[in-house]
Amino acid sequence: MFSAVRRGTDDRARRTSRGRAFACAVLLAVLPVLAGCGDDAVRMPDLVGQRLDTAEATLLAAGFDDIDTDHIVGWVFVVDEDQWVVVAQEPTAGTRVDPGEPVNLGAGPLDDVRTLRALPSDAVLGAEVRQPLAELRAEKEAEEARRAAEEAEEAASEQIDPAEMGLPVDYAPDHGEDLDDQPRPRTLRTDLAEYLVAVREVDPATADGIAPALRVVPAAWCSLWLPEHTGAELDAWVAEADASAAAMAQALGVGYTSSTTPAVAAVMAAARAEAGERFCPEQAARPGEDVDASPEGAGRFSRRDARVRMTDTLMDYYWFSNSWGGEDIAIQRTEIELAYLDLLGQPAQFRSHKWWPVVMECDFYAKVVSGESRDDTVETMLRNNTVFEVHDRAERERTALWQAGFFLDARAGQVVEGC
Repeated sequence: MFSAVRRGTDDRARRTSRGRAFACAVLLAVLPVLAGCGDDAVRMPDLVGQRLDTAEATLLAAGFDDIDTDHIVGWVFVVDEDQWVVVAQEPTAGTRVDPGEPVNLGAGPLDDVRTLRALPSDAVLGAEVRQPLAELRAEKEAEEARRAAEEAEEAASEQIDPAEMGLPVDYAPDHGEDLDDQPRPRTLRTDLAEYLVAVREVDPATADGIAPALRVVPAAWCSLWLPEHTGAELDAWVAEADASAAAMAQALGVGYTSSTTPAVAAVMAAARAEAGERFCPEQAARPGEDVDASPEGAGRFSRRDARVRMTDTLMDYYWFSNSWGGEDIAIQRTEIELAYLDLLGQPAQFRSHKWWPVVMECDFYAKVVSGESRDDTVETMLRNNTVFEVHDRAERERTALWQAGFFLDARAGQVVEGC
């Protein structure tokens, strides 16, 4: 009996408590409305995104005279209100407010990128601030893109050991020993190593055999070849070179086998495609035209200096004359350009050292081919019946740079001019 009476008493107490709580809640909800329901109450306009002087004029026209403006970003105080934009307001837009109540505006300068971060994403911008903020946003995006590009280039240019990428050491240039007889490190740019890994997957054995050529393909293809020529031109010139070499070999009575086997050609085609996609996609899409977009990363060949030091190239030390003493030899940039183009067109026939062919007159060339006149090199080849490589590298190389029209017929170094 006690417990039943007690439970009933508790129920009545809880109902009474809930009733009082509900009445209090209703009263609290109604009081602000009553306070803001005077005849002078107005709806607070949306000022965020408006120029500060325009926002203040709007408030004054609506009867608000207690306006407090403060900086959200930028200077410690607001100057030149026509150069600031409202980024926050209190009371918020849509609230019914008596004009006598204070209004707080937070603003930021139109030329400060922090203002963009402070503006709500859904802010409706006033006509007078759209253009300045659009320009500011464009500058911010350009700066972010520049910074991202610098960070990407820094990461791509980091030198790494080819073994870290599973590449044989021959993929990195051998720059010999320094003046203290210490071997220079054999390293590669990170982006160049990544490209080489992708190309090597096509045919590892063949790729390993032409590693010195594969490492120069990005710069030779993107910076030296594509701005002036197409891939079809390269294929045609190589085919013409092989035909010319075979004709001269037959005239001299020696054998000829092209070093550009189908397997080598396939790897080089993959290398050119990979280099174009990675380092110069716009240039690769428009071969033979000098596009505005510069090659990136390993596809860049700097023309800043007339002379280039050995350690700034991808050529091995033995290609450079007088490099055995440890000196970092510097040679003409155009010589490096020719060397890179040589490897691009004839990847399996890289020279063991820098060598410039001798220019022959047409009459002398005819005498050599006919056997009427022979130099020691041709005599040696005939005597030994050597299978050798002959190629018109000089035409391909020089045409790409100077449109000169030389014609190289033999690896020994005979060049025919205008025949």
